[in-house]
Amino acid sequence: MIAIPTTDRHQRHVDADALRLVADLQRYGGWLDKDYVSGLVRGDLRDLAAAVQSGGDTVVCLQRLDEDLQRLQSGGVRTMLRRAVQALQTVLEATTIDEEIGI
Repeated sequence: MIAIPTTDRHQRHVDADALRLVADLQRYGGWLDKDYVSGLVRGDLRDLAAAVQSGGDTVVCLQRLDEDLQRLQSGGVRTMLRRAVQALQTVLEATTIDEEIGI
């Protein structure tokens, strides 16, 4: 893996909606079982929360979370997590577009 210097990374503005969605995701993650895949998802959620709160790059975190969510047994919590992730992606994309055009 190639390390990217932190000085080259573009720091994003942290949106209040994104922080709320991350908090929801972490709450839903707490409802998961104690099996291996659930532990991976909770770890992915911690990494995603750290990236959103620091204004860092969330793409890798979201990809890893999506992969691990696919491995989860289907059920209500998985559905809630997937919907919240989709909503977070929408908010993050809108924030990125706003910053690119200077709003």
